[in-house]
Amino acid sequence: MNLITQLEPWHWMALGILLLVVEVVISTELLLGVGLGALVTALLYKVFPDLTWQAQFIWFSVFSIVCTLVYWKKFRSSNSDSDQPLLNQRAQQLVGKTTRLVEPIIDGEGRVQVADALWVVQGADMDNDTAVKIIGVNGMALLVEAA
Repeated sequence: MNLITQLEPWHWMALGILLLVVEVVISTELLLGVGLGALVTALLYKVFPDLTWQAQFIWFSVFSIVCTLVYWKKFRSSNSDSDQPLLNQRAQQLVGKTTRLVEPIIDGEGRVQVADALWVVQGADMDNDTAVKIIGVNGMALLVEAA
């Protein structure tokens, strides 16, 4: 308890830098606001050295919440946009393409080859070598119709 009552600006600065370094290492985006809150608290305490330890913790909490909310509102949403939203969804990338059956669709299931991969397809029964258009995805199976 004695350490808490004798906090100095450098304590807050050290905590802020430590939290930001940990954030850089583990990259969770959870400690960024808290680290910035500690740094702003250090600056505030440097400007107003008569702050009690209770006031310091209150300001630290407020600054941490504000910094976290600003980050999540302003920057987090812009990071989620991608120029290739289907990058890791190979089956979804195939929707709209036309190919030919390498195995007939019997009882609603057959196969096509797209590039170097064989895909299970689902659709109405069709003969081998029929041109089909991929219209959707059901798990890892492609939904097809006659092209």
